[in-house]
Amino acid sequence: EVLYDESRPSVEHAVLMLYFPLHAEAAALQVQILLEAVGIGDYGIQEKQVAKTDYLLAYQEHYRSFRISRRLVIVPSWEKESIELSQFRSAKLSDQIEAAEAAEAAEALNEAEADAEFDLLALYLDPGLAFGTGKHPTTELCLQFLDDLKPNGMRIVDAGAGSGILSLGALLLGARSVFAFDIDGNALTAMRQNLRMNCPPLVEGQLSAHHGGFDLPELERELEHADLLLGNITAGVILQNQNVIMSGSHRRMALSGILSEQSDRVVEAFQPAWRLNRMLTNDGWVLLDMERVS
Repeated sequence: EVLYDESRPSVEHAVLMLYFPLHAEAAALQVQILLEAVGIGDYGIQEKQVAKTDYLLAYQEHYRSFRISRRLVIVPSWEKESIELSQFRSAKLSDQIEAAEAAEAAEALNEAEADAEFDLLALYLDPGLAFGTGKHPTTELCLQFLDDLKPNGMRIVDAGAGSGILSLGALLLGARSVFAFDIDGNALTAMRQNLRMNCPPLVEGQLSAHHGGFDLPELERELEHADLLLGNITAGVILQNQNVIMSGSHRRMALSGILSEQSDRVVEAFQPAWRLNRMLTNDGWVLLDMERVS
């Protein structure tokens, strides 16, 4: 099984952590085959025996609640009963004011006052083995996009939904319903568990979770009624499925999982039927906010 490390990528190197059963003698060979298959030739392999409880406890120790957008605070399941959302408001505002230069202090204070005018929302999450802890730049971009969008009453399709973090964020921010799908079976389990953790205020019927990809039979119907398509996947998967993504009646889509140097290629693939409204960036990753041309 693979546990995703969603920390920000290093310029010099990346660490891929793979967990195998204790007596998997061919594990090192499997890793070599995997790395060579994706074109990685310069690598080193370290093996270490760990107890399951060790890495789960270590994960919980380092994954704590945090504010990811203007209104959303990610709260892991093990902190659900102990966290006070107000602490994220005061901490966030203090950081804003302390970081501001003297000339910008007044502007920071105005932002702080505006920040106090709305309620923070807790998004309870236990990602398990699915992608989507909120720590990856693209997840942050997508939730900030949704927060700015204010998706009140929208019907949304979430492609490559992972843990369901974007689906749940959209619903908490006012979306009417979400059709979510992922090719990873672990994701389906995680989505449903995370939905239950957020009920109430959400209700289970608002999120429809499906195991599969862009060839799902139900997807065509859902895109005919959707207002927005979310796709935090990869540029390759987006381009491979662009005909499906462009179909339907949705007039807006937010595509992420895209590196900065790939953005032009993705935008050009959807023109002239779609135009780029804006491009959000974070640590070498982008989100493309695109709108269908009438």
